Amino acid sequence: MYTSNRRPKKYKLFLRFLLIISPLLLIFAGLIWFVFIRNNGDITSNFNKEGGQIAVVQPAKKVLENEYFKITLQSTWESNGRKNPFSNQVYYEFQNKAKSEDNRYLRVYVDVFPRDFALNRLMPISVVDNMAVPGVISDECDTFTGAPASADARAKADTWTAKWQGIDFVCNMTNAQNYAGTASVEEGIATTFTNSGGVNHKYFFVYIDHNVRPDYQQFSDALKSFTTK
Repeated sequence: MYTSNRRPKKYKLFLRFLLIISPLLLIFAGLIWFVFIRNNGDITSNFNKEGGQIAVVQPAKKVLENEYFKITLQSTWESNGRKNPFSNQVYYEFQNKAKSEDNRYLRVYVDVFPRDFALNRLMPISVVDNMAVPGVISDECDTFTGAPASADARAKADTWTAKWQGIDFVCNMTNAQNYAGTASVEEGIATTFTNSGGVNHKYFFVYIDHNVRPDYQQFSDALKSFTTK
């Protein structure tokens, strides 16, 4: 039978088309997935679907305690024990032992401390249901309005009365030691907490951070965790 000019059937043409175009479509789809869908999945997997918040891994923490109180700090912190360097100072000292962070200290004074303790920054504090509620920490107090403008005047003044959020405190003018301490409008730097036996003690918290990037959030978190025994 003569068939030299007979056209191929349509379904055969379609099959040939699929055989040619299918690999190209698969390659194109793979590129789309690699460039757009895969990366987008990596990003959105870290978001809360409702609030769109990025999941943040919190550092490990531990509870440190003594006969007066318990406090929660990051796991790299350790207790240096009870200190009594002067007759008017008794405190419990904690230190971050992590490499490059061992210049961070927290001191918790109990009952014995000078009421005119000179600070570089003030952390307002209040007590609600025997729990500490920290406020917004101040800038370095020698920048406050009213302090001497020149370095010579600051050196001669030594200390200066400063005010932050209505709280008067003593500003250390000569030593940039980066001492941040707590105080309240009602009690000054002496904050009253009641232990489980109903006995009141006065506490004063001092955070010392000589790191090139001071982290005052650690101070705030520690205060929020503070509980008496």
